Amino acid sequence: MNVKYACFGLVLGDEKLIKAAGYDVAEFQVLRVMEPDDFAYGELKKRFADTGLEYHVFDNPIPLTEVICDPGFDLDVWREFLLKAAERCSGLGCDKFVFGNGKTRSLPEQGDIEAAKGKLDKFIDMMCDISAQFGITVLLEPLGRSFSNTFNTVEDCANAIGYYGKKNLSMLIDLRHIVALELPMSEIVKYKEHVLHVHVDYPYSTIPQRFSPSAADGFDYAPFFSALSEIGYTGNISIEANQYGNYGEDIKPGLQFVKSLAAAAQARA
Repeated sequence: MNVKYACFGLVLGDEKLIKAAGYDVAEFQVLRVMEPDDFAYGELKKRFADTGLEYHVFDNPIPLTEVICDPGFDLDVWREFLLKAAERCSGLGCDKFVFGNGKTRSLPEQGDIEAAKGKLDKFIDMMCDISAQFGITVLLEPLGRSFSNTFNTVEDCANAIGYYGKKNLSMLIDLRHIVALELPMSEIVKYKEHVLHVHVDYPYSTIPQRFSPSAADGFDYAPFFSALSEIGYTGNISIEANQYGNYGEDIKPGLQFVKSLAAAAQARA
């Protein structure tokens, strides 16, 4: 597979270690880019460029602490946040926002569900329209039901893409949630035109712990990588993990293992 390999950066500064470990791309939370003041952002932009890495994808366009359907969530306030986030991230090379944000995008269990759905629709329309101004595609993430009660399956996300009708709305695939939902890997093939990004970790690690894929973890990654090979996937494969004793060293074995999985899938094709 002709792909690039990405690693999740936990804090600003990890980009140097990601580069040293041999990755092509660093993937950060949007919030990390929003924290610096304007001067510090300028310094960050230069530092990112100096690494030689690419920064195509940023995660969670608004903070995970927010819930769109809550009465106190003000669309006008978050419009301004999204405008600044899109401007800053695009300045770093971003062309994709991952809209995981499980609880953020969930609907309430009671009350006026239709009104809440309408508010969520308005937010997604707004997010896509703002992102489009900066050349950014929003990626819906199919999430297990313990994470969110909306956009769970690959089919759900494909249907949502049609429903919203935004040219810059697509999806990514996260192995953890494919496994949690017990979805066949054929779903990846069926909806291949929408698959623009991939997350992978050891899918049976217990949240909040997330471990890099490893030959020692006993999980059979081959069907997942075979599906990616079958669709001719050429995007990023991003290792999404957060459990490290020594971040700079511990991110190296996962990269080599994932590369070997991709190569093996290509050889089987």
